[in-house]
Amino acid sequence: MAQKNSILVAVIVLLLLVLFTGCGESNIRTASAHRRFNRVMEQARIDTALESIEQGRLQYAIYLLEDLIESNSAFAGQARQILDELKAARQEIAQARAMKASLIAVN
Repeated sequence: MAQKNSILVAVIVLLLLVLFTGCGESNIRTASAHRRFNRVMEQARIDTALESIEQGRLQYAIYLLEDLIESNSAFAGQARQILDELKAARQEIAQARAMKASLIAVN
């Protein structure tokens, strides 16, 4: 009888180990899938920001890029570079408009 109990306890412990090991592997796979999903979504946000810039929707592009930077995304560096270039271009456009307005005012 004691031998049966020992065998039963050993089988239960073995089953529990198998279950927990399997769950750990499942958790690793789930976490990996989440990381891949997040990277794909972040890349899609970069692509959407670039398309928005091409379409002249600059505020939306800035919103997307700033969100990527603030979230410490894997694409934060790329987002920062695009945002810096966008802000520089906007500043140059504003200066050109101001010069144009001053030339029109002189004439």
